[in-house]
Amino acid sequence: MHEKKIAEKPGKFRSLTITLALAFLFLSTVVLFSSSLINIYFSIQAQQKAIDSYQQMISSEAADSVRNFINEKTNKLETGIKLFDLASVNQDEKKILLERLIGFDQAFRQIIFLDEQGYESVKVTRLSSYATSQLRDKLNDPKFIESIEEDRYISTIYIDELTSEPLIIVSVPVRDIFGDSKGSLMAEVNLKFMWDMVSSIKVGESGVAYVVDNAGYLLAFEDISRILKRENLLYLKEVNEFVVGDVHSHESNADISKGIYGTTVVTTHSHLHDPDWAVVVELPVVEAYENVINQIRLSIVFMVLSLILTVVLGIFLSRKITEPLISLRNAAMEIRKGNLDAKIEPRSKDEIGELSVSFDGMREAVKSQRNKLEDYSKHLEEKVKQRTKQLELRDRKLSESDKRYDLVVKTTGQLVYDLDLDTNNIIWKGAVKEITGYDPKNFRLDLDGWTKYIHPKDRKHALDELDKSMKEKQKYSVDYRFRQKNGTYKYVRDNGFYIEDKTGKAVRMLGTIKDITSQKEYENKILRINRKLEEANLKLTELDKEKDEFISIAAHELKTPLTSIKGFAQLLKTKNVIKDKKKQNHYLDLVNDNTIRLYNLILDLVDSSRLSLGKLDIDIKEVNTIDIFNDVKENMALVIEKSGIKPVFTIEKDLPKLKADPERLLQVIRNLIVNATHFTKEGGTISVGVRRKGRFVEFSVRDDGEGIPKERQDKIFSRFYQADSSLTRKVKGSGLGLSVCKGLVELMEGRIWFESVEGKGTTFLFTIPVAKK
Repeated sequence: MHEKKIAEKPGKFRSLTITLALAFLFLSTVVLFSSSLINIYFSIQAQQKAIDSYQQMISSEAADSVRNFINEKTNKLETGIKLFDLASVNQDEKKILLERLIGFDQAFRQIIFLDEQGYESVKVTRLSSYATSQLRDKLNDPKFIESIEEDRYISTIYIDELTSEPLIIVSVPVRDIFGDSKGSLMAEVNLKFMWDMVSSIKVGESGVAYVVDNAGYLLAFEDISRILKRENLLYLKEVNEFVVGDVHSHESNADISKGIYGTTVVTTHSHLHDPDWAVVVELPVVEAYENVINQIRLSIVFMVLSLILTVVLGIFLSRKITEPLISLRNAAMEIRKGNLDAKIEPRSKDEIGELSVSFDGMREAVKSQRNKLEDYSKHLEEKVKQRTKQLELRDRKLSESDKRYDLVVKTTGQLVYDLDLDTNNIIWKGAVKEITGYDPKNFRLDLDGWTKYIHPKDRKHALDELDKSMKEKQKYSVDYRFRQKNGTYKYVRDNGFYIEDKTGKAVRMLGTIKDITSQKEYENKILRINRKLEEANLKLTELDKEKDEFISIAAHELKTPLTSIKGFAQLLKTKNVIKDKKKQNHYLDLVNDNTIRLYNLILDLVDSSRLSLGKLDIDIKEVNTIDIFNDVKENMALVIEKSGIKPVFTIEKDLPKLKADPERLLQVIRNLIVNATHFTKEGGTISVGVRRKGRFVEFSVRDDGEGIPKERQDKIFSRFYQADSSLTRKVKGSGLGLSVCKGLVELMEGRIWFESVEGKGTTFLFTIPVAKK
């Protein structure tokens, strides 16, 4: 058996020549690849620093150009004040001087002299009276009035309603020779003259530069159409870093990200600070890293040529090294076949040659030993035969004992016990360690001791089953939890029976104890799964009911405006309506109302879907509470009055700013007001109130309608739920408005609820957190 094991091949044959050649190739590849990677890494680092410096230089120069453009305007105003002595001349002279000043720069659209109280004194303009209305609105801005006596003022950007061009207001104070304020000189500046300057900025061969404001809106760029569209670039990483960064200490390094044209670019920006704008420059990655890419290509070509040379040299050296080993192998194969007379001739004067000499000496020694073994084996064979007979007899006895033991194990199960009822002693055998955790050699519990280890909640049941079995002289089977040595419990199944003497008295109790913990855990797991399945089935049933009800409502709600639109559209095609402009306008108004109704229904569906999926984005910012209230009052009073209902708006004084999304906040209030009009009769009243409530501001919308029935109040914020869900209900709606309101308020970290009394009306209330100072 030992000889056979030596003679077997160690495994699949692998040529030593090929192995050495592959080793040379592998080592060469690792060295070349590592050195190339290190070289490329340092090249990329050097190129990155060069790109960063270049980008910073370009963006800084561009920022200086834009900053100079703004400073030039204020400097011209200040020069005009000093040159013409505006503080001392009369009104007519001021007008003549301002007309001369506006002619100095095409970027000036209007120039106005304001007195000490901030009222317009003299104005020159290039525009019509309608086009100047926006500027009058800006002059009434409290922030502008507060800044009149400052050294210099630059407003935020606003858009011309007629030309869609970006505009800013620059203002400088007018002082007399004593330094006292005599008013201010301000000008409306058209930023379109900055576009050509920004477009001319050279960024590499194909890079671009553009200007954004502190809200991310595009101000200057080579593609003017994108400026006129008032495009917001917050989705770009570099613009977002500028907008959310610290304006006083913001630093920008060249980063690789998505550019304004959707390509991958190396980008950076420079912050102007005053005004609060930034100049962003972008250079395509391919152009920026052109040198590194060319170096990588050369490295790959060099590696390929080096590997080819390595393969050729590796094969040559491998054959040179393995030639004497092959000769030695051939001789060894002859010896393996039994030819111990095969001699091995050394072919080299190195370690392999010495190995050949040693191998030949070993062959001679093996040949001598084989002869001795042949003689010894003849004497050993007789002794082996005798010993074999003795072992066969012993094996038969052990086999019979093993069979009896196996039979006992199969009969008794895991743990076997034999209880003498007279002495209360128990003999334990089998899996004592596995069941109890105790060493079988030290396990000496009697029946009372065993009972103490049964779980207190299972002990009475187990003992009752044993007593019942003894009285009825029947087999018993009881499940209970047993406390192991480590304090943990295992579920076991105790099966047994009683042995009686000739008089019928039970004298012994024999049984087996089996670990059924896994079985119990599986049963409990099945029970938990069944409970979850029942809960899921109930939820699915409710969702299916909601879905059917929603489909019915949505189909009806979509059909109603579409039917009206279709009907009035067909009427508009008739000759008598085409000729009658009054009817035509009336039908168009009805088509418009139904279109708005259809649009709002679709918006509710989209918002509800996004809320349920958790994909509705909101823009949280500081919001002026008074502005929100005025917006609601101005836009919703007409809606309420149109329904024949009296609106009442109340608000506390000195309310703080809110932390909310202004558009979504207005959407919630509008939805609640529209909902209130549906349930308020003509001549009724809808009250909208705003007040402070701790860390929150509370909004309320109250109607004096019929109120919400108590049995339906707990579902009023559910999706698709309506106070009257039948298709014949008087109040129309998709049942999504209130659920959308609840979702939006909670996204803004607020709370929404209602108070309702049947027959007396309903009040919906919600809170929005106050912005931190």
